[in-house]
Order: sequence, then C-alpha cells, then structure tokens
Amino acid sequence: MHRFLRARAGNSPSWDRANRFYEWARPPRQLKTTTLGKIVIVFSIVIGVAATNTGNNLLYLVLGGLFGTIAASGVLSERVIKKLSVRLVMPRYGIAGSASGITVILQSEKDTDSFLLWVELFDHDERTLGRTFVREIPGYGQRAVSVSIRPESRGAFEIAGVRVRTSFPFQMYEKSRKFESANAVLWTAPAPAQVDAAALGAKGSERGDRRARGTDGDEFRGLREHMEQDPPSRIHWRRTAATGELLTKQFSSRASPEVLIQLRAGATDGAFELALADVAGYLRAARNADIPVRLECGHATTVVSGSGAGLADAMLALAAVKRSDVPAGVEPVLIRVQG
Repeated sequence: MHRFLRARAGNSPSWDRANRFYEWARPPRQLKTTTLGKIVIVFSIVIGVAATNTGNNLLYLVLGGLFGTIAASGVLSERVIKKLSVRLVMPRYGIAGSASGITVILQSEKDTDSFLLWVELFDHDERTLGRTFVREIPGYGQRAVSVSIRPESRGAFEIAGVRVRTSFPFQMYEKSRKFESANAVLWTAPAPAQVDAAALGAKGSERGDRRARGTDGDEFRGLREHMEQDPPSRIHWRRTAATGELLTKQFSSRASPEVLIQLRAGATDGAFELALADVAGYLRAARNADIPVRLECGHATTVVSGSGAGLADAMLALAAVKRSDVPAGVEPVLIRVQG
C-alpha cells in the first residue's frame, strides 16, 4: 500500500494528500508473525475451542499461558526497540559493482539493554539494500555497525532510512521500527577499467630510474648534511672543500602535475560512461606508478598527487559529473604528458 501511494504521490495533489495521510495514520511499529507465531496462534485457537466445549480447567490454564506468552512477547519486543536513535555515517564514495560499508550508529536512550536486533538499510520503495545483526546494545550505550550495500551503477545512490527489527524474546513475532534518513546519499564512482598505463607517458619509469640513482627529483632545493646512504655523486665537493664538512645536494620533484587528463562528452551516453571507467583506471594506474595527475572533469578540476592525495575528490567528481557538464568531443578521454 505504501509503495503504491508513494509511486503516485507526485502525479496529482489528491494522491499526494492520500500518501501524507497514510504516513500520518499508520502505526509507528510494524508487526509480522513468524512461522512459530502462526503455530502458536492456531494452537491457541484449538485449545480455546476445546476448553469451551469441555469446560476443562487445565485447558483454560494452558490457554491462559499461551495468551500470556503472546502478550509478553509484544511487551518485551517493544521494550527492546523503543527509545533508540539512529545515525548514518556515509563513506566519501563507493565503487559501482563493489560492496560499500555504511556505518550505522545506534544509541540507546533508556536504562535497559536491547537484544537481538537486525539493522537494515532500505530505499524509497522500502526494498532492503543490506542488513547486519546486533546482539546487544547496553542501556545508555551505543553500537556502531557496518551495513554493506552494493550499488550497481554510477551516480547518487539514495538511502531512504534504517529499519530496526527484533523477534526478541520468543521468536514468534517480528516487530520493526523505521528511522527516516534525510539526504543520505552515497556517491558511487565508476568501477576502474583495465587500461594501458603506457598512455600516461614515461614519467613513471623515469621516476623509478631517479630513485634507483638515489635522487628525489629534478629540481635543486639546497644542501644538507651528508648521510651514509647518500651516493657519492650527490656530494657538493666545492662546498665540502670550503667548509670541511661533507654536504649533499638535495633535489625534489616538480610540484606541477605531470599528466593532464581531460574528459569530453564522447559520441554517445554509453561511450561517455565507458570513458569514466577508463579515467578511473588511469587514476589507479597513476597512483600505483606514483605519477601526479590533473583531472579536468566538467566544472571540477582535481589534482591527484603521486602518493594518492586528492584521489577521493577525483572519484567524487567522476561520480557526480554529467555528460552535459563536459565540453563536446568525439574522443571522450584526452591525455597529455606535462613537461
């Protein structure tokens, strides 16, 4: 019923008012009978009919015990899930087709413990996205759990809320409570494609050669005290002769990015999405080769250092960019080696 009204709420004011009334009128808890609970109900009916027909006090005693068990189950399960608050902590970004962990923090605002809880994330159609089990939350305590979800496509992946369920204590009935979460969005970046790292140029091999020679980069930055691991080729002999102390030349890499990656619209939407996966693959290859990259992705320009700093910002840009945001061009990915 809720899914039916929600789907039609945006089509007319009448359906929208009906959906709002349903949201207001429906109970704050949802109760579902398990298989064991159905057996108990049927058994209670049978015992009740038999007690009425025979007038056997023992049957009435059994019937009263069954009714008491049903009532106790409802009271205790309500005691477990009431006065709980929920907070979501979203990761910076996710990868399409890969599992992403959403942190759910459950806070108890009562002095009694909560037991045997299932924590679920659901979407706007109330479909379960992922769930995990919590054995216990102490009174006035909190638990942080990770719920794994798997977005299948790039872009904004919205989470409508958190559902907390319990069948404590007799497993006969399942009571659940929903916590709506406003603006809970996981930005999903494209899965990195397998690319040819040679397109990034020879900078990676040059940097490896410099490390093998014991130098840090191309630009002279000054002198420092000589250390045992420094090669003799780095000793500044003229200054050493003047001061009488071994001094070593210090170099560093250029601060400007060595590879420029520009994104274009491509010929079709499919080609654009494939290009985004290629760019993600190039970013991963550049990080592995310690190559700095400047990414021009629509309105965003991101610099990713060779150590990987800025990679999260670049992946967020790939997750949020639209084809209409980037310049036109048949070739969707342009790579230029700087310097």
